[in-house]
Amino acid sequence: MSQLGIEEVKKINRITIHMIRLGMLSVSINFLILTGLFLGGELSGVVPLAYLILGYLHNIIFLVLIKTGMNRTFKDPGMTVASMINAVALTIGFLWAVPEVGLVFLVHLFTIHLFGVLALHNRQFISIWIVGAIVLAIVFYYVGNRIGFPHSTALGKTLLWVLFVANLGKSIYLAGFISTLRLQVSEQKRALTTALKTMADMATSDSLTGVMNRRALMDCLESQVQVFKRKEAPFCIAFIDLDHFKQINDTGGHGLGDDVLKIFANILQQTFRVTDRIARYGGDEFVIVLTDTPEDIATTVLERFRMRVTEYDWLALGLTTGVSASIGVTSFIGGETIEKTLERADSALYAAKSAGRNRVRVSAIPHMV
Repeated sequence: MSQLGIEEVKKINRITIHMIRLGMLSVSINFLILTGLFLGGELSGVVPLAYLILGYLHNIIFLVLIKTGMNRTFKDPGMTVASMINAVALTIGFLWAVPEVGLVFLVHLFTIHLFGVLALHNRQFISIWIVGAIVLAIVFYYVGNRIGFPHSTALGKTLLWVLFVANLGKSIYLAGFISTLRLQVSEQKRALTTALKTMADMATSDSLTGVMNRRALMDCLESQVQVFKRKEAPFCIAFIDLDHFKQINDTGGHGLGDDVLKIFANILQQTFRVTDRIARYGGDEFVIVLTDTPEDIATTVLERFRMRVTEYDWLALGLTTGVSASIGVTSFIGGETIEKTLERADSALYAAKSAGRNRVRVSAIPHMV
């Protein structure tokens, strides 16, 4: 029984039905060529009629299996191997029976195998090729000297031309069809990759500001601690809070508050390095991880950021007053947990607010015993 989902089976069915229609068209073309040879007196009228009936019957059987849904119980819903084996057997049978027009069936063998490109694995191709090679060897041994195509007359030459032109057209069409399917698969893979990336971004990014969310921040901090343990590279953590942000929401509405947060986050991204990590911790509170940065330099950069916030033209946004930020910063020290470092940075932020806001405060580093 097939382990594929319903949608996958439907897709396989659409492709298989398309291949069946092409197969019936191919049978029809060969029937017309054989009929032309019959009218030219080169073979019995039973041959084209039998070929048409058996060829159509072959395709109709597989079409019925799809329409009734019976193929869904098969391991291969596309029935590619079964279809190819049946088509090859039918074609070689006619090659054996009427070798004097055998070129029609030899050329058709190539088209049959081209149909299998979409679904067969290399092992299946090789197996069918080996079996076909053995059967053809037997046919060539017994009737090889009689295999040909009547082309001594103008009609014969015309039909020979039709035979090769028709099969060349089928081959080109199938190659284009396969190329189109591959492009569709490639586009689907790209779309899936984009969707997965979007989902990953949504899982790790704040939807409003585009910076990291709290969950991603904690993962980042754990990674930074591991870097510290290996290289002893200093890093600092800063808590940043917008001053009187609640008043902005109360007077201007949450829409205006969201605009302020987005601009604030943009100023953060313009001020700090790509290697520094910015996260929205919650509400109007942000956290900056300043990598490979000692505390004195971190303080200087944070002071520069604080000035950029106050210098920004917030009045153009519709605010009645400017915006400022309070900042608390501390450096990570070996031997303590990241939670403890966050507590010290938060305490420094509280100290900045208690001192009148719009300033940077550094948390004192405790002496490790």
